[in-house]
Amino acid sequence: MMAKKRVQIILFSESVSANVTPILDSRMQPNEVVFVAITRLQQAVNSASAFIEEIGITTKTVFIDDAWNFNDLLITISALLQYPDKVDYELNISGGNKVLAIAAYEVFKQENLGIFQVNQTSDVVVWLNNPANKGVINLEDHLSIERYFQLQGVAVTHQQTSKISQEAQRLGKRWVKRARHLTKGLALLNHLASTANNLKLCSRRLSSQEYYNAQLQELVGSLEFYHLVTLEKKRLIFSSEEDRAFCNGFWLEEYVFSELDKIARESEYIQDVARGVEVVWDYGNSTVRNELDVVFLANNQLFIIECKARNFLAQRKSGINTIYKMEALLHRLGGKNACGVIASFGNFNVHNKERARLMGLCILEAEKLLDLKKHIFHIMQDVEK
Repeated sequence: MMAKKRVQIILFSESVSANVTPILDSRMQPNEVVFVAITRLQQAVNSASAFIEEIGITTKTVFIDDAWNFNDLLITISALLQYPDKVDYELNISGGNKVLAIAAYEVFKQENLGIFQVNQTSDVVVWLNNPANKGVINLEDHLSIERYFQLQGVAVTHQQTSKISQEAQRLGKRWVKRARHLTKGLALLNHLASTANNLKLCSRRLSSQEYYNAQLQELVGSLEFYHLVTLEKKRLIFSSEEDRAFCNGFWLEEYVFSELDKIARESEYIQDVARGVEVVWDYGNSTVRNELDVVFLANNQLFIIECKARNFLAQRKSGINTIYKMEALLHRLGGKNACGVIASFGNFNVHNKERARLMGLCILEAEKLLDLKKHIFHIMQDVEK
């Protein structure tokens, strides 16, 4: 007997995980997908359809102009169920407004067809009608960072996944350990590195007070030991552009990435991690470009980490700008269920911390960065609640 064609009808959601993860799972993968979506989501539907067709699954789309006309919605959904003796239909009810969801549920329930919703925090399929008696399905993690952004209509033009040198990892960890003692020294080092943006990679001349600063001397001593910097005539000369960038704040990004890379290799929680992720998307008639410090996917959920090596206590405006920028990036790049983390070597003032909390952002200051693994797991658990 010929196997039935498998068709998954999806009430389109603005969440990447709700739309796509049940399609990618080997236990649920259909032969065809039918999106039911409101008209304003056409661009998002087009991105999802293009991605799904790339993996060999055909797609169709039914656009709804009026998602509040219950009777018309019943007719529209019913018309999708053709040849029930030859087709195995399942309904993904994760998206759509309540009226559309109820209409679709009634049609599928009356026909005793499979109905499910994706719990978007735990990435588990919840069955609302389960005539085939399928068990609990914890969806497989097949999405990569590049695929995730593609589904959001965003192109990844570059990303780094390679490990940094052991020397750089050691330095970053040492500086995080001595966070309370090196705050001013690191701020000065960052500033000197920024002034060395020239062909000779040479900083401005240090003042006598700067030259004898104990914190800076400790930092420069470590850098000289690893041949990243030389100190000549009260000027820092960096061994390469990469070493200059490292001292100009990239050390924190490198540290966070290396710690997350360890977590990804030691556990099953994180499925993809990258740093220096350059993304591009269209906004009206213009193109927007941005670079994300560290990005990872865990259980098909996106986490964006912004790394800041400055002290925000004395720069309240700079701190709040960082918070607003992160919130805007999450809204555009991650959808409803993405999580934003600000990893800061310095401290935020209490007002900025409260604003970040209200926006659903997590701030990890220097003391927490030392035990990054524990705090990342806490953040992931909080997101799933």
